[in-house]
Amino acid sequence: MPIRIEKVMILNVGRRIYQFLKSVLSSLLLFFCSISAFSQTDSIDVFIQGQMQKRRIPGLELAIVRNGKIVKTGFYGLANIQDSIPVSSKSVFTINSITKAFVGVAILQLAEEGKLKLNDRLFSLITNCLNNN
Repeated sequence: MPIRIEKVMILNVGRRIYQFLKSVLSSLLLFFCSISAFSQTDSIDVFIQGQMQKRRIPGLELAIVRNGKIVKTGFYGLANIQDSIPVSSKSVFTINSITKAFVGVAILQLAEEGKLKLNDRLFSLITNCLNNN
């Protein structure tokens, strides 16, 4: 006797089920669909994917620079979770408060080069910059 399979239509999926399925699919996409510029998974890719899962990072773009040359690039995860858009070379990320770290490193580099002292007053630094330009 042949087995008859009927089509089942789901007309109303609860919001919770929808969100759960969406998060599961996003997680699977994040884990399995990371894209490396060189199309090969290496220890860096494995490390990045592990850290992304551990820290719940939805997506990132990576560039490793050695001696002034880019030696590796990679695109991982999702740039837009809501629409399941993967990270690509065209993705734009906000940097928010990370600029504080850049400014701190720049100030320390200038201090190491003797171009300023860490106890200099901001007003005198601004005045010197304006007078030199």
